[in-house]
Amino acid sequence: MKGNTKAKEFSRFFGNLREDSDRWIPWVPVCFGSGIGFYFWLPNEPSLWIALTYLLGCFLLFAIFRRSAAFFLLFGASILFTMGFGTAQLRTITAQAPVLTNETGPTSLEGRVAKVERFENGIRILLTNPRISGLSGFETPERVRIRIRGKTVSAQPGTWVKAKAVLMPPPPPAAPRGFDFQRKLYFDQIGAIGYGMGQPEVIQTAKEAAFSSETRLASIRIYVADQIRSHLNGQVGAIAVALITGDRSGLNDNTLESIRHSGLAHLLAISGLHIGLVAGGIFIVVRSLFSFIPVLALTYSIKKWAAVCAIIGALGYALLAGASIPTQRAFLMTGLALIGVLIDRETISLRTLAWVALAILMLHPEAILGPSFQMSFAAVTALVTFYQYWRIRKSEKGERAKHRGLWGRIAYYFGGVTLTTIIASAATAPFALYHFGQVATFGMLANLIAVPLAAFWVMPWAVLSVIGVPLGVEGLPLAAMGLGIELLQETAAAFSKLPNAVFKLGAFPTSVLTLLITGGLFVCLGERYLRKAGAMVAIVSFVLLALAPKPTLLIENSGKHVAYLLGDDFQLVSKDSYGTRSGRSWLRRAGFNPKHVSDESHGMRCDRLACVANQKGKLIAYVFHEAALLEECHLADVLVSAIPVRQNCPAPRIVIDRFDLWKNGAYAIYLNDEDIKIETDQGMRGNRPWVLSNKDR
Repeated sequence: MKGNTKAKEFSRFFGNLREDSDRWIPWVPVCFGSGIGFYFWLPNEPSLWIALTYLLGCFLLFAIFRRSAAFFLLFGASILFTMGFGTAQLRTITAQAPVLTNETGPTSLEGRVAKVERFENGIRILLTNPRISGLSGFETPERVRIRIRGKTVSAQPGTWVKAKAVLMPPPPPAAPRGFDFQRKLYFDQIGAIGYGMGQPEVIQTAKEAAFSSETRLASIRIYVADQIRSHLNGQVGAIAVALITGDRSGLNDNTLESIRHSGLAHLLAISGLHIGLVAGGIFIVVRSLFSFIPVLALTYSIKKWAAVCAIIGALGYALLAGASIPTQRAFLMTGLALIGVLIDRETISLRTLAWVALAILMLHPEAILGPSFQMSFAAVTALVTFYQYWRIRKSEKGERAKHRGLWGRIAYYFGGVTLTTIIASAATAPFALYHFGQVATFGMLANLIAVPLAAFWVMPWAVLSVIGVPLGVEGLPLAAMGLGIELLQETAAAFSKLPNAVFKLGAFPTSVLTLLITGGLFVCLGERYLRKAGAMVAIVSFVLLALAPKPTLLIENSGKHVAYLLGDDFQLVSKDSYGTRSGRSWLRRAGFNPKHVSDESHGMRCDRLACVANQKGKLIAYVFHEAALLEECHLADVLVSAIPVRQNCPAPRIVIDRFDLWKNGAYAIYLNDEDIKIETDQGMRGNRPWVLSNKDR
């Protein structure tokens, strides 16, 4: 009897779930995104027929068992999973473009400027339809990006330029599990990067060329940025440009570091805060203006007119800011909320968020791998879940809105900012640790100052300055905006300089992050037992995260640089110079403070031929001169050589030489008391279309 009762309850649960779309629609992008994630996880490129065959099979089973609630949901989820898998594979196929396989140059390069980024010491330009001397049309990349030193004003979007340049293939990750630059440039269809020699020559000006919509937007963005810089100097102007146009290229390392370490980096990403303030400001202003005209206010729904104006204004700001993933998400959410005003419905819910996520994943399936998508949707999902739950609990208790005085409203606002910051920080912390190896310790306190300052002072003046640019009256609002930005800078600097301002953990396996995401989704989207199970999964994930091992050795693919873990710190050892920028960035991501190794007894002892260290009873040797090979081949347990090893090495359990690095890419070695574990870049990324192996060269 008990078994029959439980079976009926189980059937009733699935039946109710099938009928209640509010409960299962949020899982649609989860199933779809799981298929995308599975595709990118595979070590080898699958056949297109596998996804098509599986999808047809799922549709057939779905049609046969559609009357069963359990099978309806099971095969429906399988169909979404397969569609996500196929969407990612189709995106990979359509994004495929020629990629440079060897360093070329100095060579003659021509192309049309599509994008210009301005740095303190020069510019970086993106060229479309390039012509490269010595390469045929089939070998020439569709897009090339080069860096040019010096202040160049002639390279404007739409111009056709010619320059001498050194071009290189997209570089591989600096270490296993590192940022995959090749994959990013693959989907951006950038097949070569490099640097220009001297100033580019303008062959055809922008006025003479046929403008595309992309070029027009880039030109407008640069014009607005130049107007901002003409009124605001230094890093204040760079931050203003970042807030208005989304171009962060002008920010120097010190500014970026203080903003990140204070937990205010989200203010630079054009997201919900910015789009919401712009749309909300336009809505309030337009509605207020119409309310002063009695004929309009009494005859027409001016609220809906204001909503239309707010949608148009938010779209313009999103396009001006570059329409990144957080910007797209924020605009779609804001647009749906304003559409809700037009149709007299409330639309901010998990269901709305689900459709927004699905739309972005269908257009950019590769975005699911990046911190931008992950952190943006994690924060918004957690916030929507919490505030929906809070509103339901208040309605169940029959609580009514309380009348608050001025100080009560201020306290209520800051309480909301504090609660929102805590929830968003907790939701995004795992992704920050995974991608960057650190989180800001005092982010909540810094946001209590920075968020109201940005909301009530900086962004309103930013909107007015953009409106004033075409009229030539942007000076006053930009000056007022600059005062607010200076306060933001001081806030970021003060909190970033506090002791232990940054909590560093280091990289951890993707499987742990996947487990964390699963637990978080169960908590946010599940009901009763699923939420409890999700909480347990999240707790286990945090334990595994804390226990994740750290590599003992990190070896760059060139063999010139090695990082050695000693206690709580990495030490960089270099064959010819003090390490590389890529190596240091990986070390920061791993949660360490890199420093040059000294010839001390507790670290790697180095001379002009080799470096040696003893850890956990194992002798590690890093050789960069052939004269040291004979001795280390008979003593070391782990031998890393920046030069080819052509002789027999009887003693080492592991030998990694220049040829191994050339074939397998960067290495990470984990030493424990009994075993030695090796990870290679080629082994971690597998044989995928965006992976440039040496057999391709």
